[in-house]
Amino acid sequence: MQVEVLTVREDYNKFFKYYFRKKGWLRLYLLALFSLLFAATRDTRLPFVLSIFLFKALIAAVILFFAFGLLPYIIARFKFNKALKNKLLTEPKIIATGDEGITITTGKEVLFWRWETLKEADILKEYIFFSLFTGKLYLLPLRCFASENEAINFWGILQNGILKVRGDNKYRKKRNLYYWGLIGFIPNFGVIAGIVLTFKGIKHNDKKLMLIGTADIAFTFLFWTVMFHYFPK
Repeated sequence: MQVEVLTVREDYNKFFKYYFRKKGWLRLYLLALFSLLFAATRDTRLPFVLSIFLFKALIAAVILFFAFGLLPYIIARFKFNKALKNKLLTEPKIIATGDEGITITTGKEVLFWRWETLKEADILKEYIFFSLFTGKLYLLPLRCFASENEAINFWGILQNGILKVRGDNKYRKKRNLYYWGLIGFIPNFGVIAGIVLTFKGIKHNDKKLMLIGTADIAFTFLFWTVMFHYFPK
């Protein structure tokens, strides 16, 4: 299957906004989680003061927002603008799928990418996109297809190509990560396991894994809260 693709600068600007909005709730989740974790650290011999807790959470939220929200956005924006200047992203191209991978033909060159080199393929709003492990991204507006069904079929071919070469191994690894959630029943170690599983859940876009990681972290704090309440020094 092949499709003629023509993208303009506005396509990449719109996709850029869509992509960061999609990832935004994940960043907010991490922002809230680690801000509260930081604010919860205190000398257990001192009384809990709500105003101090909220102030510490606010400071942590500001720092984390800049480090993991604003800064990545600025860097990604800079890279996009730099890539758009050379007009390689917006030149007309033909993208064709085959048994072994994808062929991309432009007026200057013919590129072939094996399925093993594709990192992900997805649909976001009115765009299909796929990226390589090298960081290179290709954008296909849905208007380039004759119909919505044709666009979905093309996306399905991309997904099947990726799964064909590494799908089973990928899902097996994700499934094995669930069992690591049992470490959460061990106080303190559960926090470390929870943080790791939360990041893995974000990486794989797996809400179940994120929930397990959060539960691991919460269990440790609940355990020590109960211990200090019923067994004070």
